[in-house]
Amino acid sequence: TLDFGERLSIVGVKALPRVDELNGLIGECRIELSEDGKNWHEVFSGKTGWHAGNRAWRTFEFSPTSARYLRFTALTPAIKGQIWATLSELSLIVR
Repeated sequence: TLDFGERLSIVGVKALPRVDELNGLIGECRIELSEDGKNWHEVFSGKTGWHAGNRAWRTFEFSPTSARYLRFTALTPAIKGQIWATLSELSLIVR
C-alpha cells in the first residue's frame, strides 16, 4: 500500500517486473485506490501478461479516480509453484 500524501487524479499505473531473475514474476494482480485508506475501489484485476519471455513495462489504464492511497496485490504467480512476488518499479499516470 502506498500513501501519496495528497489526493491525485490517477488514470493509470505502470509496473515493471523484476528483469534480472524470473523468481517472483506476477501472473495476476489487483490494483485498488482509496481516498481514506479504509474504503477501497478496485480499478484493475487480471493478468499482467508477464512470463519468461515478456518482462516489459505494463500499463494498467482506467477511468480518472481521485485517490490518496494505492494498493497493489499480487494474486497468482506467473511461474507455477512460486510463493513470492516481486516488482522492480511502479509509477503513476496522473491527470
